[in-house]
Amino acid sequence: QKSPTVFAQMLAFILFFALSGDTALAAYSRQETNRAIEVTDAAKDATVNLYCRLKAGKKTYSTSGSGVFVSERGVILTNAHVAQYFLLAGEKGRVTGRCSVRTGSPAKARYTASVLYFPSIWVEQNASELNKNQPKGTGENDFALLYITGAKKGALPKEFPALAIDTIGSTTRDEALTIAGYPTEGLDFDEVRASLVLAAASSTVTSTHGFGRAQSTDLLALAPSAAGSAGVSGGPIVNNEGEIVAIAAIKSAAKGDRTLRAITISYIDRIMRSQASLPLAFFLSGDLAAQASSTRATISPEIIKTIANGLLKKR
Repeated sequence: QKSPTVFAQMLAFILFFALSGDTALAAYSRQETNRAIEVTDAAKDATVNLYCRLKAGKKTYSTSGSGVFVSERGVILTNAHVAQYFLLAGEKGRVTGRCSVRTGSPAKARYTASVLYFPSIWVEQNASELNKNQPKGTGENDFALLYITGAKKGALPKEFPALAIDTIGSTTRDEALTIAGYPTEGLDFDEVRASLVLAAASSTVTSTHGFGRAQSTDLLALAPSAAGSAGVSGGPIVNNEGEIVAIAAIKSAAKGDRTLRAITISYIDRIMRSQASLPLAFFLSGDLAAQASSTRATISPEIIKTIANGLLKKR
């Protein structure tokens, strides 16, 4: 039989480690919470609104999407279905208008931008959808790069708040992610123009898919979230390390359905290597003005005409 003194010592020993464990657990929980806040804040800082106001015939349209800085030099990754309107801005013809890069919440016009990379094949594959108010797409080839060319007021910053990219593609089912963007669902023309706010929300991966490649993680299906809205297209999907693993591309057309599908950075990098024989990293580190000029020269007048006609015939 153990003496009362020994028993008391054992009890104190057990209580010490129990309390130490609780303290360690609480410290870990605080650390994880702080990390999640840091990731969300960084995602918000790097996310932009891509806004265009275009006149097509007798009609005036505003288009709004999201994007994210992937280089401190001012390179923005977004969807092709968002960036297409930057190809029309400044054109002479039946479609005219202006586009801007907006930041903050509510979004305010800050910069001008040019197209750095645009896959013309996306227009060819989706020509029949361009005139619809709610076009349907698969997400395939739906990406583009823009780069900042000027400031709306004052000088350009020395660096932009960019996020790192994950080209490996190790995202798995049930992984927790953060979505950021500028949702426009339920907003009218004036609200999008003057009072559009930035949103960030947590979600998880419900499934992964490949575009014709069983072993590829090209598309992520994301659980419903507060950021699952029109207008978030092109916005970043960020992992717990603060890296962009994908960009939002497709929202369900079903009313009230807040699920999203996102195309992965690893898919984008693979397609750029295939189409341009250059990795994504090259476009982030090369001569931006020269590359943009080269890209613009390779986009045929027919592609521009197809995009313009889609807006002119929009239903």
